[in-house]
Amino acid sequence: MARLPWLRDRWDAIAFGWLHPAVTAAQRGDAWIIAFVVTKTEHEGATVGYQGIVDQLALGDHQTITMLALSRVDRFLLKVTARGVSRVDQTPEPIAQMQFHRDEIANVAIEVIEKPGADG
Repeated sequence: MARLPWLRDRWDAIAFGWLHPAVTAAQRGDAWIIAFVVTKTEHEGATVGYQGIVDQLALGDHQTITMLALSRVDRFLLKVTARGVSRVDQTPEPIAQMQFHRDEIANVAIEVIEKPGADG
């Protein structure tokens, strides 16, 4: 019974909360979920961040991300100055896969990218 679409859709909305629209788009197969992860790691006054395709995520209490696995990951540095935030890209070649635990994550931004040719 749990596999019936009307029940699964209602459960996913509860389980994924604020991420439900992104998860639904990815499950339909017409979009990717891209995550921008700002870590707690700093280097020479800049914060290390990563961007990649979300392969897996886990939510804990209060709908917070407790684990995030990304593929095709790009690394970057974020520098905060009086003029604003600037991004400095660091790797020409993507990292195949990375996993982040909540203790390493300072912040996460999610973006849904429609696949080419997807009806929207």
